[in-house]
Amino acid sequence: METGGFLRDAAEVPPGPPVLQTLVAEVYGPDYAEQIAIAREIERLFEEIPGVVDVDSHIEADQPLLRFCFDQEKAARNGISAAQVSQVVEIAEKGASAGLLHVDAEREDVLIPVRLPIGQRAQSGEQRPIPVCVGERCVPLGEVTRIEADVGEKSICHKNQLPVVYVTGDVAGAEESPVYAILKLN
Repeated sequence: METGGFLRDAAEVPPGPPVLQTLVAEVYGPDYAEQIAIAREIERLFEEIPGVVDVDSHIEADQPLLRFCFDQEKAARNGISAAQVSQVVEIAEKGASAGLLHVDAEREDVLIPVRLPIGQRAQSGEQRPIPVCVGERCVPLGEVTRIEADVGEKSICHKNQLPVVYVTGDVAGAEESPVYAILKLN
């Protein structure tokens, strides 16, 4: 099937590893957003055919991304550098070592980690009263940064150096041969 420069075809992939599923539709085209729309339509078609089960696609769901944006003007007024803010954010999120603790009962020294509890790491920076200190002066992190909500980048599958979206399905029931499902699709 061809639709507006997009090639849609349902075929049985030859057996042998690696096998995605029994039924695989590959959607190619010049516009990735249109490929996704067509893949969703094929997914719907797969689900309507009796005997086709476990329908799925290789379209990633949106993943929220929070981006800390450094406000240079506010930070300069408070005498805070970007490196200091970056260090505070890194310690809060990833943690850092505060040193080693010697315990007589242990064979080796014990690392002392400093990190926010997981409940506080899940909150946005504007809700966390983390101080950024320069000398005696401390400023809340939210005063020199702002949080921008975005969507993270998604993986794009490629085959023969072309972007492709896979729609997969399996067969079950009275007609377990993929040939019958492919004939119904076409």
